Amino acid sequence: MVDGKVAFSELRRTLGDAVLVNETKDPPMKYLLCRAHDLADVTSRTAQTSKLPGVNSVRVTLNRENTGRNRIRSLASSGKNRGIG
Repeated sequence: MVDGKVAFSELRRTLGDAVLVNETKDPPMKYLLCRAHDLADVTSRTAQTSKLPGVNSVRVTLNRENTGRNRIRSLASSGKNRGIG
């Protein structure tokens, strides 16, 4: 969630792969769905976004469901854990 008056194009430039899910005018907030490679990537992009002109704050919520599923698929496809089917 990005709190402040900033264009979505600026957010997308900073965040990369992002989709605008919802937007409110008063107070001005944008709710986004974004993708990152790892937690370091999330931290870096959040810090960059918070420095954009017009941004008051940035809040991140991690989607554990997708994070865990990707890890399980990765382990299964690499052959490291043959018990996962």
